[in-house]
Amino acid sequence: MKKWKYNIGIIFFIALLTVLFVFTKQRNNSRQVTSNGIEFVGEQNLFIAENFVNKMLTETPEKGGFLTKESLDLKLVEKRIEKEKHIEDAEVYVSVNGNIKAKITQRSPIARVFSSIPFYLDSKGFEMPLSSNYAVRVPLVYNYTKKHKKELLVLLNYMKDDKYLAKLIVGVNCLPGNDFSLRLREQQFVVKLGGVNNKELKFENLKAFYAKVEKDKLFDAYKYVNLEIANQVICTKV
Repeated sequence: MKKWKYNIGIIFFIALLTVLFVFTKQRNNSRQVTSNGIEFVGEQNLFIAENFVNKMLTETPEKGGFLTKESLDLKLVEKRIEKEKHIEDAEVYVSVNGNIKAKITQRSPIARVFSSIPFYLDSKGFEMPLSSNYAVRVPLVYNYTKKHKKELLVLLNYMKDDKYLAKLIVGVNCLPGNDFSLRLREQQFVVKLGGVNNKELKFENLKAFYAKVEKDKLFDAYKYVNLEIANQVICTKV
């Protein structure tokens, strides 16, 4: 008899725990999710406003509805955020107390393309619209076409990774035959680069020429500086 009562007690206790677990889980799943914590990874140039990301995190299809832990689809939220052209990657997660958080990696522009509708190019060639929140100082690109894209990215990434060139060069003009000319900061003469072949040697020649002209203060004496021929700098005077 005692054994029978003991077994009944164990069954009742297990059933009670099960009910409490189910109730707690349902209550937790129905908890309203709120956005609390957005981390922008890497460069802090905010092309999009933080409140805009917050809105995307908690957006629901039903008008007037609210997002719960049960209805939250993290992958769907990440994909929705990554559709924003200024964002390269998004990692979204939710805490136990229902706070939804996100790590946002923005795209990093390396050039601004001048056209009827200007846009940025990032290091992978992805096109980004300009932002009303922030304007980044990068070289301006003129006369760009899709045919220039491959060689232009090689050129832009090379200049970006060289601190001296990144500071010196402010403009790139795309020419027929995938050739390029360059505009330098505060200087009037045009640098004819040609193609991106032998770019390392060409830019070393440009650095040496610039240092010499800067020392002699002869910037106003030249109209064109031609680097197209290997290991030579051919100058055209004004």
